[in-house]
Amino acid sequence: MNKWIKIEKYSDLDIYITEIKNIDDLEMIDFSSSALLLAIYEKNMKIDDNKINDFFNKILKISPVAIHFCGKNGRKYFDLIFNNKSFHKNKKCIMTYLTEDNKIINWIKDACWSVCPCGSRFDEWKDYRIIIINNHLIYNKICKKISEFLK
Repeated sequence: MNKWIKIEKYSDLDIYITEIKNIDDLEMIDFSSSALLLAIYEKNMKIDDNKINDFFNKILKISPVAIHFCGKNGRKYFDLIFNNKSFHKNKKCIMTYLTEDNKIINWIKDACWSVCPCGSRFDEWKDYRIIIINNHLIYNKICKKISEFLK
């Protein structure tokens, strides 16, 4: 079971982070009022595209207000979710974002300054949720840098 830790607040929205070892470890909670930031690393493991699509199907069922991809494989996962049939069948608009920059501070800037749900879902937006998969070093850097950035 993953543990969500509140690490900061930005513009009256709480920012939570969790770290998991693989996509099977993510406990699906109600993300419907969240803007998600996903960083998925395949370091020392290869994630099968079918497995990642199943993971995305679970997230899409919950319909977060936004999904932001970043990190080394961000473009790959952005393309996978965009080509996922469930993404286009979803009745709620899910804004999607991609940061291809490798600098963590730029992920944070983009997440805080650029990620926003579509107008029809703006009132549903309650928090940011950062999910780091398979990279403890990145998890620690985000926890440190987000506090520096928002202070």
